[in-house]
Amino acid sequence: SNLLIDENLKLYLIDYDGMFIEDFEGDPSFELGTPSYQHPKRTINNFDNSIDHFSILVIYTSLIALAYYPDLYQKYNDGDNIILSLEDFKSPNKSELLKTL
Repeated sequence: SNLLIDENLKLYLIDYDGMFIEDFEGDPSFELGTPSYQHPKRTINNFDNSIDHFSILVIYTSLIALAYYPDLYQKYNDGDNIILSLEDFKSPNKSELLKTL
């Protein structure tokens, strides 16, 4: 839901609903975002200029993994993620996907 691909296969990363703006520093977050892109310990109080660091790493890791193993998309995409899920982050030692990666 935060990735757009045009007819030339150019990739655009978009995510404006939970975007941090310095004027809101010190305020709680308006929303927590899609669970498959958030750190499992994130709360509304985690709202500063580093808010998207974890999400960026999730997207980057997923795209690199798919470059090597494109079949992972069919197996692990649930419509709300690329391939990683909240359960992978909550229980990494039990994650079949993380063992594969």
